Amino acid sequence: MTIEEQTNLDGMADPKTNPSAKFPKLFLLAGFILGWMVDFLFWGHTPGISIPIWILLALTALLVLAGIERIRPNIRSYGLMALILISTAFTLLRLEPMTFFLNTVAALFGLVLLAATFTHGHWFYYRLIDYIGPTLRVIFGGLQQVFHTLIPASKGKTSSEPGKSGGLKLFFSILRGTLFAIPVLLILGSLLASADHVFAEQLKFMLDWFNIDHLLEYGFRFGYVLVFSLILMGVLFQALLSRQNQDRPDPARKLITPFLGWIETAMMLGSINLMFLLFVTIQFNYLFGGQSNIHQQGFNYAEYAQRGFSELIVVAVLSFFIYLGLESISRRESKAQKRWFSGLSILLMGEVVVILASSFQRLALYEAAYGFTRLRMYTHVFILCLGAFLITMMILEAAGKKGRFALVFMLFCFTFTYALSLTNVDALITKLNLRHSTQIKHSTLTNRTDTLDYDYLRSLSNDAVPELIRGFQNADLPLNTHEKIGVIFACRSYAIHETMPPNWRSYRPMDAYMQEKILSMEGQVSEEFVARKTADGIFVKTEKNDWQCDAYWDEFMD
Repeated sequence: MTIEEQTNLDGMADPKTNPSAKFPKLFLLAGFILGWMVDFLFWGHTPGISIPIWILLALTALLVLAGIERIRPNIRSYGLMALILISTAFTLLRLEPMTFFLNTVAALFGLVLLAATFTHGHWFYYRLIDYIGPTLRVIFGGLQQVFHTLIPASKGKTSSEPGKSGGLKLFFSILRGTLFAIPVLLILGSLLASADHVFAEQLKFMLDWFNIDHLLEYGFRFGYVLVFSLILMGVLFQALLSRQNQDRPDPARKLITPFLGWIETAMMLGSINLMFLLFVTIQFNYLFGGQSNIHQQGFNYAEYAQRGFSELIVVAVLSFFIYLGLESISRRESKAQKRWFSGLSILLMGEVVVILASSFQRLALYEAAYGFTRLRMYTHVFILCLGAFLITMMILEAAGKKGRFALVFMLFCFTFTYALSLTNVDALITKLNLRHSTQIKHSTLTNRTDTLDYDYLRSLSNDAVPELIRGFQNADLPLNTHEKIGVIFACRSYAIHETMPPNWRSYRPMDAYMQEKILSMEGQVSEEFVARKTADGIFVKTEKNDWQCDAYWDEFMD
């Protein structure tokens, strides 16, 4: 049987041909609980501990149902579970927004991929295109099984037979009962309310819930809970009951038939390699030569670092996609052509790694002159991860395993997310910027000034608190930098005292821990820096400046 035939067979789940669940109602119950938990955990609340709670509930539901149905996960599914748990852990440990968002997305993607390949583990062999079909099938393919379970088909008898009510008949019976009960309740309730004022007040309070605004809100919430529940029920059915004897995908199988001739391919790869080689050779003397060579070419730090940085990143990414395109569409019929293609491709990726090193150098020089930001830190980590990814692809090309690109790309995405998490972006930004301030204090260069941005520093998350504490206690920092840190502590301490603790759904353990560290600094900070509320806002007044807290206050309140 071909892969195409197998793919066609593995379409939407068919309850008549797929294995049936021993306890189908447990699938419905688990899906409803997970759908309702989406509303319970997230409606009207800032995401916090609610995200790892829901992810762990979904993972637990899948594993418990698998145990009840005596379905064993493929051994490769345990690897996905490990990735999911690592991402989930980082949502608890990191407060920086991008890191938190990427780990959440990574965990949810891992859950979908786990559900799509739970019993066979074929994600290890997928091409990029192969992620689309299984993802759609696992999300929508189980809906037929859901409706089949909710509304079981009659087995040779009409639904009108006594005692044989189907799902639809039960639903309409409940609906009719509700319609009959409402007028009776209204009449009796009005009489009881007239007889007792306490009951009347409680009844009025309950009826206030049913004003038009609440009805619209509840209707919307009921609708999306129903949709989420049905989808999640289908996901559980599809994950555990879809065919377990699927053929393993062939990662080396091409998506389209190659049509580009070898001469055209060789000319494109060869010309790109020559251009990159010329670029690197001409600029090598000052690409990696440091400040002295930069000045010899007539550039200053800003001109050198800014000029072409983004273009070099785009060139690196485009070059890799050119390689992927040529690898897919070019015909290589002889062994010599295959060897030449691999050699030229490896050379191309090697030159791209050198260009990435140049970009990294430019960014480092720019940061040395002007300090660090989140965007620059993201880019730093991205360049390092992309370089490692390209080196891995060079090894795969040399080994003839380039069909594993999709697997390496997926692991690259997880690696980038984990690298940001381990870097602790806001803490590292604070540490390096404070070190930068100290270096400027002792610098003999007249063109270097303290560029530590108070507004940017106070906008960082509480991940930065340990480094701010170390900075405040560092007597070697410039006085104005010391003052900025003290003001930040005063503002954050004031915000903690003046705001209510977050709802438990928005609670973040690391944030609570960092707030305790902020409050522990009050004894050291309060003598010099005190935040006070005025008609114009919240300020910390020092001898020379009035520092405003409101920007941080607004962020804290959100």
